[in-house]
Amino acid sequence: MQATPGLPRVLEAVGNERKGEMANELIAESTPTPAIWLGGLGLIPFFAIALAAPFLEADQRRQATFALAAYGATILSFLGGVHWGAAITSPPKIRAQAVFVAQLGLSVVSPLLAWLALVLPAATGLLTLAVGLLAMLGIDVWSKRNGFIPAWYFRLRFPLSCCAGACLFARAVWT
Repeated sequence: MQATPGLPRVLEAVGNERKGEMANELIAESTPTPAIWLGGLGLIPFFAIALAAPFLEADQRRQATFALAAYGATILSFLGGVHWGAAITSPPKIRAQAVFVAQLGLSVVSPLLAWLALVLPAATGLLTLAVGLLAMLGIDVWSKRNGFIPAWYFRLRFPLSCCAGACLFARAVWT
């Protein structure tokens, strides 16, 4: 006959199981290292162009400014795609149909805004992109609070969007 474990051993096992759950929750909430690296590398074009453009000849400066706007538009469109993905992968049980439609709608607005920014005069377009990036941060706050994106994504996006927005804004001011 096998001995049954005593109460202390059962409590210890339950405690260890909970510790494992807590560790899993912390791991799930930490920002993945590849996302940190790739996000940081994604800032290189923003900083490189914003810092180099004032020192270029007029034609090169115009081309660099358009390259910055095109890259900013690409990133803003990408951020819309993230929310499209969040909308189609979140279980219908945790969101209402109106929220689903709003998520999809907002995910389409960012590429439209990005496209519009490319056809506007340079300074206006760059400001539009900077505001668009910051507006997407607001959408990220709402999405994080409602459980549609992981907390680590917002922690990653906040500094990236602030840096990218600052570069776009600076280039718009000194165009």
